[in-house]
Amino acid sequence: MGFFKKLFGGHTSLELVDSELGKFDSDYIKGENVTWIGSAVLFGVTIELLMDGSRENLSQNQKQIVLNALANEDLLKSESSIAISKEYNNADMMFTSLGEQLEVKTITSNENGFELSFEQKESPYYYFNVHFENNKQQGVSIDS
Repeated sequence: MGFFKKLFGGHTSLELVDSELGKFDSDYIKGENVTWIGSAVLFGVTIELLMDGSRENLSQNQKQIVLNALANEDLLKSESSIAISKEYNNADMMFTSLGEQLEVKTITSNENGFELSFEQKESPYYYFNVHFENNKQQGVSIDS
């Protein structure tokens, strides 16, 4: 069992408290690399934050990306609305507004930017993942 845990990583429970973003729990650990899961409020809703780091710290680059994103809610909402409305139009579906049709769920950060995930409030409950770099949307992926 120890061999597979070293090879593929494991799910040992670690906790980290960041001075600016609060409490994080380990989601995945492989060696010294940890994927951390925390929470924040965006658009008046508590969302999950997924960030990489070490056993002791969040990635400082990803932390700055997330802090910058959280400080620019209006821009994120506008950029997300534009991107998602295009996807609705391409599918011949009626888009009214983010808040009416979708619920923000997660910010998943990486070293270049982040992904802001929304779930439809009604069937078929698709996830719209808006990809951002420098708080500008770069595209959307859709998961069912």
